[in-house]
Amino acid sequence: MSDAFVVHEACEDLPHAYYIRMGVADWSLAYDFDTKRRPMLGTIGFPFRGKNYDKLAEVTARCGWDLFLIAPNATGRG
Repeated sequence: MSDAFVVHEACEDLPHAYYIRMGVADWSLAYDFDTKRRPMLGTIGFPFRGKNYDKLAEVTARCGWDLFLIAPNATGRG
């Protein structure tokens, strides 16, 4: 049982959900990505277990893609 259901995108089919827009702080790229080199998958958000960021890293590496991940405490490993 929960007291509230929060979404970060407006959902008309969830009328009782609380819509709280997820903000993104001002930032700049720390790296100069050559996006013409190979495909890149990018995602942003809090690293909750269900988001499977480790799986994203495995699959993109296996496919030869770059992964651009913006998340608290994300590190470049590998």
